[in-house]
Amino acid sequence: MAYCWSDINSEVSFESVKSLVSGLRKKLTKDCISNIYGVGYILNNN
Repeated sequence: MAYCWSDINSEVSFESVKSLVSGLRKKLTKDCISNIYGVGYILNNN
């Protein structure tokens, strides 16, 4: 998280993370990022 947001002490909203992942999915292959329900996201090594 500190790599993505410079002020790690501030609260990061769900919408911020969702927007970041959406942008990454547009730039990467479709199956590169998976969602794990209740946990978060994972980068796949294809």
